[in-house]
Amino acid sequence: MKNTKVEFGTALEVVMKFIGNPHDIWVSGDLDQKRLVQKLVFRKPFVIDPSQAIGTADLSLPFKMLRDISSDKNELAASITFLC
Repeated sequence: MKNTKVEFGTALEVVMKFIGNPHDIWVSGDLDQKRLVQKLVFRKPFVIDPSQAIGTADLSLPFKMLRDISSDKNELAASITFLC
């Protein structure tokens, strides 16, 4: 593996783009990129067991935080609408 220096701003931009929409990389990526997306989005390997119902995926920390922030905003918006 090559040791290449990358500017912090460039690395941060790539990370934020990925976190903002991992679906884009999933759709356009090759098999290795799809495996990487799966590893970065989910805490555990995604397993499909035909004998069980599909449950909620165990998301990695950044995506859990995004989900929580998003649901907090939705709850806040609902509260504000209710008060008006």
